[in-house]
Amino acid sequence: MRISYSTAKLWQDGHREKVYQILRGEPVEYGLDQERAFAYGKGLHHAFEMEANTTHRLPAVFQTTPLLEQVEIVASELKLYKKLPVPGDHYLVGVLDAVGIVNWDGNFIVMIIDYKSGKDQPLRQMGVYHYLVDGGVTADGYNWWDNNIGNVPPTHGVFMGFVDGVPQNRLIHLTKPKDKQEDIVPEGTTWTMGRDFICSTVEDISRELEL
Repeated sequence: MRISYSTAKLWQDGHREKVYQILRGEPVEYGLDQERAFAYGKGLHHAFEMEANTTHRLPAVFQTTPLLEQVEIVASELKLYKKLPVPGDHYLVGVLDAVGIVNWDGNFIVMIIDYKSGKDQPLRQMGVYHYLVDGGVTADGYNWWDNNIGNVPPTHGVFMGFVDGVPQNRLIHLTKPKDKQEDIVPEGTTWTMGRDFICSTVEDISRELEL
């Protein structure tokens, strides 16, 4: 099974039939309002990606602080896969809207950037991305992170979007367990939150479908 954050969220929200359709590779029907929202979000994402690829900076509308003004975009639409530590042949797959780096006040900051077209900015989603980049590879097995960023883990996640037409940025400090005790504390770190959400969902789906 290959599962993304959005598919896992559908499952946890009770939309089981839609998840079955996704896993079978079938088209999924949504309501007209949701289809319009998808189209709007896709258009915004494309515009932001094109601007970032041209300027190697964040979209100008989101450069709202001196820190964000200096962020260099080093990747856009980065698709990664990660084998999950659960029984069976299951993978987490995700697309990072952008990866940014900046030297700020003597610190090297690495950001996972997610563009949003709505108000939803779940911490759990950024946790899943944090977990994904830790060992995640491209479709051909290339470890993009280690080869382009090195042994520096992501330090921050950033949601960027609009609320009532006003640009909004939400900066999240990313954390990872420092010892075994922290590793078992529910939602103790963003990394743990992401891992536990995805792995428990995959195990739940596997039991349901007898995979």
